[in-house]
Amino acid sequence: MKTFNCYIAKSLLLNLGMALGILVFVMLGTHFFRAFDLLARGVSPLFLGRMLLFLLPDVLRFALPLSLLVSCVLVFSRMSADNEVIALQASGVSLWQIISPCLFISVIISLACLYLSMFAAPDCRYQARQMQLEALLGNPLTMLEPGMELRLTDHSVLHIGHKRANVIYDLHLFDRDPDSGRLRDISAAKGLLMPQPKNGKLELLLQGFSFAEYELGQSQEHGDSLPFVQADSLSLPLDFAQAQEQKPLSRRLKMMNVKMLFGDWSRSEADGESASRHLLEFHYRLVLSMSPFAFLILGVPFGIRNKRSEASIGLLLCVVMALIFYAFLLLSDSLREYPRLHPELILWIPNLAYQIGGLLVIRKMGRNA
Repeated sequence: MKTFNCYIAKSLLLNLGMALGILVFVMLGTHFFRAFDLLARGVSPLFLGRMLLFLLPDVLRFALPLSLLVSCVLVFSRMSADNEVIALQASGVSLWQIISPCLFISVIISLACLYLSMFAAPDCRYQARQMQLEALLGNPLTMLEPGMELRLTDHSVLHIGHKRANVIYDLHLFDRDPDSGRLRDISAAKGLLMPQPKNGKLELLLQGFSFAEYELGQSQEHGDSLPFVQADSLSLPLDFAQAQEQKPLSRRLKMMNVKMLFGDWSRSEADGESASRHLLEFHYRLVLSMSPFAFLILGVPFGIRNKRSEASIGLLLCVVMALIFYAFLLLSDSLREYPRLHPELILWIPNLAYQIGGLLVIRKMGRNA
């Protein structure tokens, strides 16, 4: 039995490696195209390689569970088609003993996903963000793309219409004041970004600009007027270094490791603020970490009940079930602003349903053997 356990584990790991390689390549596909574009614009290949490496942990925590599901269906559908499962059960080997190597591997992968979700992925996403800011400071025109937003700081976003050489056209700079809640809109027909690496700032030279302020979420009375200015030229300094030197607890929740998350959670409660966002983020990471075990329990019955010729059907059904799982993640994230609906509990619905349903089916299949 030990030999056959090693055989099953080897087959599962081999298929897991191939599926993981394909999924990681697909998930990083958009970043690859972006990297090639930046490479053509003069960005260092070493810099791009480091940035992609920092994005890898975040991709792995999503790709690992789905890869395990795919490999599980492929391995057990082949074993079922070759009657290996029936032969083992006829020899007195229980179904739980047959799948025990896969259960062990799923637990290891779940622990790996837990580490990625709690520590590696948030820190690496933050490092990738910092590298992007450094690239912008060193060569701002390289990171600017027409029609796409460029976040200069947590409260400032830059849009451009098009660019030619060192000149940008039809630019809009939106800046939100966190204290007053006012939105400042600076528009210009033409502009020039001049980096100042020594002090970590950018100087934005504008021509034909207009400046306006808006009160977000409030209607303006007739007697109240917000500033509106038009002029031919303006030199606008942007404190870019301040965004790079943020304190760790000022990160966005998705870029906080678990220690920072709990620290910011305690601070919010001490200040009388709602900690529902922190609770949702923590449950989000836990659910994602437990998904490899849930996907394995889901994939085993699909694989055993389908012959090799029907493996594509079982694989398709499993992928649909996985998409439903990720749809619940998106649904809970969209309900972040509605804590009364308890989105952190909605996260657990597919995870628990797959585990309970899969365990019941496996138990039934073992009894009927």
